[in-house]
Amino acid sequence: MTKKGDKTEPGGATGEDPAAGLRRDLALREQQLRDLTEQSLGFLEELAESRRRNIDRDELARRLGELEQVLADARRRVRHAGGVAEAARDASPAGSREVLEVVFWGGAAHGDAIASQRQCGEVPVAWVGPPDAVPARRTAEAHGATNAEPAERGLHMIAHRDARTPAQCWNLGMAATSAEHVLFVGPGHRLRAEPRLPGADAAPNTALLCPRIEVGPRAELGCEEVQLLRLRPREAPSGSGAGATKVPWPSAGAFVVRRAAFERIGLFDEGLLGPAALLDFTLRARQQNFEVLGVPTLTVERTAEPREAAAGERQDDEQRLLVLAAHRPASLGLALADAPLLWQMERAALPGYLAQLLSRARGAEEADARAVVEQVALGLVQHSMPVDEVCARVRDSRLELWRGLADVDLPTGRDQVRAALRAVEQQVLPEPLAAFAVLLEDLAQNRRVVASAVQVLQQQLQQAHSQKEEIDVDRHAQLARAERAEGARAAVQTQLDQVQVWLREAHARLEEQATTSEKLHHDIAEVQRQLEASRGQLRELEARSAEAERAAHELTDEVSAVAQVMGLASTERGDRLKRRLAELHEESVKFAETLRAAGAADSKQLLAGLDALSQRVQAAEHGIVERDRQIVRLLAEVQTRRLFPRALSATEQALLDRMAREP
Repeated sequence: MTKKGDKTEPGGATGEDPAAGLRRDLALREQQLRDLTEQSLGFLEELAESRRRNIDRDELARRLGELEQVLADARRRVRHAGGVAEAARDASPAGSREVLEVVFWGGAAHGDAIASQRQCGEVPVAWVGPPDAVPARRTAEAHGATNAEPAERGLHMIAHRDARTPAQCWNLGMAATSAEHVLFVGPGHRLRAEPRLPGADAAPNTALLCPRIEVGPRAELGCEEVQLLRLRPREAPSGSGAGATKVPWPSAGAFVVRRAAFERIGLFDEGLLGPAALLDFTLRARQQNFEVLGVPTLTVERTAEPREAAAGERQDDEQRLLVLAAHRPASLGLALADAPLLWQMERAALPGYLAQLLSRARGAEEADARAVVEQVALGLVQHSMPVDEVCARVRDSRLELWRGLADVDLPTGRDQVRAALRAVEQQVLPEPLAAFAVLLEDLAQNRRVVASAVQVLQQQLQQAHSQKEEIDVDRHAQLARAERAEGARAAVQTQLDQVQVWLREAHARLEEQATTSEKLHHDIAEVQRQLEASRGQLRELEARSAEAERAAHELTDEVSAVAQVMGLASTERGDRLKRRLAELHEESVKFAETLRAAGAADSKQLLAGLDALSQRVQAAEHGIVERDRQIVRLLAEVQTRRLFPRALSATEQALLDRMAREP
């Protein structure tokens, strides 16, 4: 090279031809350019190779980082301190790993886990679920209390705030256990006996094992595909001695995961909800030449049917389509057209869902994506509805609308409904937009008819309510009158009860007076008998006394006469007189004793006492007769005034009869 100021002759110092030098220089430069190009191409090839190796290495490092992150996340979930979780059990030492462990998953499976723990014997049992599903007593036990039931103390519990979906529970269950096989049991399923796995069932190419699920008199063994990943229970073969057989699909209610296959296949996809995660895991296992086997010797009992709500079926369809997009993209268009959720989904959510389906479709090449879109479009067109059918269905809807209203006994608008029904039957519209416009008019007219009918019914209801209020007022008045009548009846009943009490007391007094009267009559009769005896004795004594007085007077007169005549007394006559005087003295002594017994000083007083006693007896008899008459009047009032007359007793009837006979 030379500076700008330097000038050289074209031929140089040698004077050769400038064109030849230029040609030679050009050839030299072309040779150098070819060498540099070859070197650059070699460098580019080496760079591309190194870049490919770096990409592969980065991809491998990224995959290892993801696996390490997933493993760390799983371990962190098991030992999560924010939830109500128990400490994870220590991993079994090498060579002492359990053959089988049982994991119940879901908040509703806690009671099934406790009930099945008694039947599992030496097989470890765990439960995986959200913290809010843990009973309060287990929460208290985790903080130091020991009030858990004995049946729950041996249950290993893994409670995590992310254990909401089945896939999350299954991943946590695999991370929290160390056995060669893990039996996952869902809500509504229990174990009746200790689970055992024969050695032949643990084949190297086995990923999942399906136990025998007993549902009443029938039994299920896995599931079978109806169409487009729609599954239904598969009937178990008869006889419990059948060996392990291949099963199309496992059942989400109970299945066994082989740990060696799980480590090869990977985690359950937590982006999928419900049983779709098990479908995805099964398809990934089959892509790696793993099988699903049924084990009839392992039995699980279903105690409750799984939920079949409409919202759950729609969610299952959405997840099923995501699995189809990832593993069977050619069937995605047919499945989309067949699933009703595409026509029921909101317009704002539909593009996002379709984009999610296409993102899960396998193959990143444009041709593959175009094929998937073509399949979706062809399936939608194949299952789309023709115009005539749309118009016919709209017409059927209009007919059902008016027929349903015509069958109702409307208070008003019946002629309008019949006219509209005839118009719909005679009208045929070829365009869907016109059919939908007429349907909107029918809906508005139907709404007006129903509104007018509702208004009339409301008026009738108000009238009925007014009548009901009047009836209620009358009923309340009647109730008030009934209460007053009941009060009066209660008062009358109280008075009648008081009269009955008085009658019972009068009857008691009457009986007492009758007893006293009988005793008094007996005493009066005894006194009268004694009085008659005393009167007889008195008359006899008076007669004897008179006779004695006459004899004494006669004797005295004789003695006096004799004594006067003879002037002396006769001894014999004197002795007889003495005896007679002695007899008189004895009689006088007896009479004195009779007077003393009667309480009288003389005979006149005795007669006066007897007369007074007779008057008292007559007064008592008169009082008894008056009281008997009063009792008879009371009994007559009871029989005439009492609301519920009662039968008279024998004593009362005898009293009435006796008083009726007496004047």
